[in-house]
Amino acid sequence: MKNAINRIKQLEKLIEEANDAYYNDIAIMDDYEYDALADELSDLDPKNKVLQKVGADVSEASKLQKVKHAIPMGSQKKVNEEAEFIKWAKNTNATTYTIQEKLDGLSVELVYKKGKLIQASTRGDGSTGESIQHNVIHMSNVHSRLPKFTGSIRGEIVLPKSKFEKHFVNEGYVNPRNAASGLSRRKTVNKKALQHVKIIAFDCTADGVNFTKEHHKIRFLKTLGVDCVFTKVVDIDNAIIGYNIYQKTKREKLDHEIDGLVFKVNDIEKQEALGETDGRPKGQIAWKFSAEMRKTILESVSWEMGLTGRITPVGHVKPVVVGGVTIRKMSLHNVGNIAGLGLWIGAEVLVKRANDVIPQIERTIKPSTKHYPPYPGVCPSCSYKTKFEGEYLVCPNNGCPARREGDIKKWVRKLDIDEVGESFIRAAIKAKFIADPADLYTLSADTIATLDGYQSKSAKTIVRNINKTRELPLKDFMGALNIPNVGTTVFAALEKAGYDSIYKLQTTPWGEFAKVVGIGDTKALAAYNGIINKEKLIEKLLKNGVTVKKKIIGKLTGKSFCFTGQISIKRGNAMKLVESMGGEIKTSVGKGLTYLVQANKNSASGKSQKAKKYGTEILGETGFFDLVEFSFKKLKSL
Repeated sequence: MKNAINRIKQLEKLIEEANDAYYNDIAIMDDYEYDALADELSDLDPKNKVLQKVGADVSEASKLQKVKHAIPMGSQKKVNEEAEFIKWAKNTNATTYTIQEKLDGLSVELVYKKGKLIQASTRGDGSTGESIQHNVIHMSNVHSRLPKFTGSIRGEIVLPKSKFEKHFVNEGYVNPRNAASGLSRRKTVNKKALQHVKIIAFDCTADGVNFTKEHHKIRFLKTLGVDCVFTKVVDIDNAIIGYNIYQKTKREKLDHEIDGLVFKVNDIEKQEALGETDGRPKGQIAWKFSAEMRKTILESVSWEMGLTGRITPVGHVKPVVVGGVTIRKMSLHNVGNIAGLGLWIGAEVLVKRANDVIPQIERTIKPSTKHYPPYPGVCPSCSYKTKFEGEYLVCPNNGCPARREGDIKKWVRKLDIDEVGESFIRAAIKAKFIADPADLYTLSADTIATLDGYQSKSAKTIVRNINKTRELPLKDFMGALNIPNVGTTVFAALEKAGYDSIYKLQTTPWGEFAKVVGIGDTKALAAYNGIINKEKLIEKLLKNGVTVKKKIIGKLTGKSFCFTGQISIKRGNAMKLVESMGGEIKTSVGKGLTYLVQANKNSASGKSQKAKKYGTEILGETGFFDLVEFSFKKLKSL
């Protein structure tokens, strides 16, 4: 019994991490591995809440505004075999289905009111997502106005494969989905890059329109001029034929990534009557493609330094096309993986794209006798003697140039300093203008203008953007320090637990960190060691004028707020009012929440019911405004 409980906890953690990585950044395991974990958890604990979740929670550390979806952004149950699909179809007792491409991008909801685009948000946890309208309006095919349309459109943000190969392959993005997601969720807008990104719609609601068939939604959207996913009405036999055509020939010819097909009972009334299981509609199914594999030869192995000092083996293979994408290299992860798969130079290997995205060697088909040293004894950047930390090879030299460059890149990425890209960082390092993140705050426009390709105007912009990050919340300051395995979320939890200054963080034993809810021994020790290792950098940052914002103590200190629905001011402004008075913002209702704020105090929404269950006080708009002493003059001053 104890072993089963421990395994359930382990499976919950693995699935949660996979969900968070996939929906917020990039997949860390393929679908088959994920499905195997989910099936095992279902056998051990069929009603486990992790299995019922859609998407991933919106991170508390996210800098993007949280928004409630007009259409709950659910997900379909997935099948991998023809027999599973036939069983589903027969259980629906339907005669016709819509067949649609299952786009592999970032799910998005667009909300229009009287023809004007008023909101664009990511999937998040299916109920609440992140506002990305500032980026969406610059995408190639997005309409800021759709005449006479009030409603919401659900679609997928994608980057065509041709655009990725031409413009993004050398920009640090692993694949089209990773690029589309990264560009969409930036706080600062990259107009030039976003012009290559587009949204393909597959669902909608419209005020005053009663859709009776699924394909009518697509037909309606097309009359508005909206780009839509390929949709066709089929019976069960043609559904299977269509799947096989896509799997064998059509998929690889497409200019956008798909990882399966979605089938829906075409009659909407019948589809809805089938109900749901674990939040997934019984009248819809996603039939995933089998992972496509190709043979090739492992030609060489190089070793690349990561941001945190890990030295990762990279396999270079004879170019091979898999799923319409040319694969030339892929991570081999660690030394143990090389030995386990027998990855010697010249070996014939089977290559796939894990989750139809990440290039990966599945197995060795024909071994080679051309052995090579399993790992470098010295760092490829500084020649310092390498060592192992667990299964990873690392450079332990804190002064390693590659590690210091990694520190700068991490600092810039976490703080989203616009215009400070990898090319600028490398040029500034080469010119010996910077050696660590603290040196960024010593740069002048005149100095930057001496670099090739940087004129006075762009130099001033860079300095201005850097200076915007001179005052930081503690969690952002610490989370940007490039501490291995520890980020903003961990420091937010430590700050909330009372470790709310750099001094307290530097003088607390790691065992005390481990007592904080959600931290544990591993993260506590990583945070403690990281703080020690970054001591000189922290000191230099403070010396160069970077400061930590003092925690505001005010009328609302110790009180927490969650917002749902819309009130007469923007939610971001309402949050600013709370934070300006020392209050804390929460994205969900739970134990300990002080107030739930909603337009109608007597609303019977799900969050309202949950708030009543926990004894949380519910405030209407008037009650909230009274509490924060609202005035437009006060709001303007924030």
